[in-house]
This record gives sequence, structure tokens and C-alpha cells, in this order.
Amino acid sequence: EIEQLQREAQHSAQNLQAAKEGLNSRESQLQREREARETAETAHNACTEQRDAARAEIEALTEKVAAALAQVERLQAKKAWLGQQRTGDGETASGPQRLRQAATGGRLPGHIGSLMDLIETDPHHEAAIGAVLGSSLEASVVNDWSSVETALELLDRHGGRATLLPLEQMRPPKPLPAPTQFGCIGWAVDLVRCAREHRPAITVILGRAAVCENRAAARRIATDLPPDALAVTLSGEIYRADGATIIGRTAEDHNLAMARETRTLPEKIATATTEHARLESEHRARAGALDKSQAQLQTALTELAEQQEQTQRATEARDATRLELERAQANEEWNRQQLETSHSRLQAAAEELQTCTGDLELLAGKHAETEKQVDEIQAKL
Repeated sequence: EIEQLQREAQHSAQNLQAAKEGLNSRESQLQREREARETAETAHNACTEQRDAARAEIEALTEKVAAALAQVERLQAKKAWLGQQRTGDGETASGPQRLRQAATGGRLPGHIGSLMDLIETDPHHEAAIGAVLGSSLEASVVNDWSSVETALELLDRHGGRATLLPLEQMRPPKPLPAPTQFGCIGWAVDLVRCAREHRPAITVILGRAAVCENRAAARRIATDLPPDALAVTLSGEIYRADGATIIGRTAEDHNLAMARETRTLPEKIATATTEHARLESEHRARAGALDKSQAQLQTALTELAEQQEQTQRATEARDATRLELERAQANEEWNRQQLETSHSRLQAAAEELQTCTGDLELLAGKHAETEKQVDEIQAKL
């Protein structure tokens, strides 16, 4: 029985050791699965942040693209409006507008351009230059008298009135000495930029106008100018040398600004269109990046789910192995207790056997003595 219990105890110890090793293996595997899950969670969080950032960038770009497109449409609408203002509309077109229409259609070959399209000046001089030019802002600069005759036939046929400046017939006045009085900015003709061949026509209109800083300076300087000259303020008030004064504003005062806008609009439209195209391209690139981020996020989600499942399986396997270990420990403890009990019983039996052996030897001694006594008695008999 003791040998059987020893064999069972040895087997239980082996099972217990195997269970401990299995538990250690399961714990290591569980730790690896947890680390893999944490890695998957980190990758998932990074993909989520990247996806959210891409979404925010796309939303911002969408607003920018819409704003850029709106800017392009506004500029194009403004260009169309300015073009309509310059060319007129059907029977309501003015004389200068009809001449521009004819020049555009090739019916006025000697037409060079409207005066306001041929000159440039700084924006803060536009009010003064526009006031001096007045209705001459829309004057048509042409080559010669033959162009004037062609324009006359057109206006006779369609109606309208216009100022024409044939370059071959221009006789600009001799230049006056530059004003030296305080408050005078300079001659109007010197404050505009134009092609050299167009300068005679410009000088005819602007050669006798002094641009002044304010009303007081204009009044003072006008008294020293020749009778056919004038002084004009930056706000557009005109003080003639002969005493006449022209004040107030008209719609024509904005023609120079409109002409400047007309010249700059194509470049602005091109710039806005380029910016819109760039933003759309960036938007497409960001959308592609968002799709990629979505795909990466989906992959990370799948990997995270797999790692969570593997971690769960590893946890369950660890718990099952731990239960087996507890059972092996209980079995080993029971076998140990049984073996100890058997050893105790064996020790007690051995002690009892020893006691019985002593009693038996004592009895044998007594028996031998008794037999001796019997032998002695028989001998006496």
C-alpha cells in the first residue's frame, strides 16, 4: 500500500510540475498577447488620429475651395459687368460705346482705344485726373482723319456723340514751367503713364492742369496760371485760371478706377483660378489620404479585434491551466497526507510488532523455564 501511495505521490508531483510549467507557458503567452493587443491599440489610435486630422483638413480645404470658386465667379461676374458697361447694350449704347463695339467688330480699323484705357496713374491721383478729363475719359484715340470719317458715318447711322483724338492731327500745347508754389504736386500730364506715341493726345487734355494737394493750394495756384489752364485738387475740385469753378462728383469720376480694374481683372481672375485649381488638387490629394487612412484604420480595427480575441483565448487557457494546477496541488496534498498517514500507521505497526516480539521472547523464556521445572519434577518422580 505504501509503495502504491508513493507511486501515486510521485505521479502527482510530476503532474504538479507539469501544471506549473504549463501555467508559466500560458502566462508568457498571455503577456505576449497583451503586448500585441497594446501594439494594435496604439496603431488603431494613431490611425484614428490620422483619419480625424485628414477629415479636419478636408473640411477646411472644402471651405477654401468653395471660397476660391466664389472669388473666381465674383471676378468673372465683375469682368462681365465692366465689359457690359464699356460696350453698352443695344439701342441704349452711347457714342463711345458704339465706337468700341465697331472697333471690336473690325468696322473701325483706325481705332486705337479709349483714352481711359491708354493711360495709368496712381490710385490717389485718379480723382484729380478723372475730373480734368471729364467726358474726355471716353474719348477715342484714332490714327487720322480717315478714322474720324469712318466713326462719323457709324454715329450718323446708329446715333450717338463722341470725342475723337486723331494722333496725326494732334497739336499739343507747349509745356508750361513746373509750378513751384507750395501745395502743387505737378502737371497732370506728368502724373499719368502711357505709350510714347499716345502722349500728344494725352497732353492736349491734361497739359494745362496743375494737380494740387488741397483746395487752398488750388485756389492760390490757379491765379498764377495762364487763362487756358486750371488747378485741380486730389478730391477732383477744379479751379480755372479764368475764375470758373467746377465742384461735385459724377459717375464718370469712377471711370479711371473701372478702367484700372478692367486691366487688372484678367490677372486677378487667372490668379484666383490658379489658386482654385491648386486647392482642388490639394483637396483631391487629401481625399486620397483620407481613403488611405480609412483603409489603415479598418486594418487596424481588424488586427485589434483579432488580438483581443487571441488575448481572450490566452486568458481562458491560462485560467484553465491554473485550475489544473490547483487540482494537481490538491491531489498532491491528498496523496502526501495519505502517505504520511500510511507512514504513521506503519510506524505504529512496527512499534507494536516490536512490543509483541519482546512479549513473545518473554513468554518463550518463561515457557522454557516452565519446561525445565516440569523436567525436574518428572526426574524426581
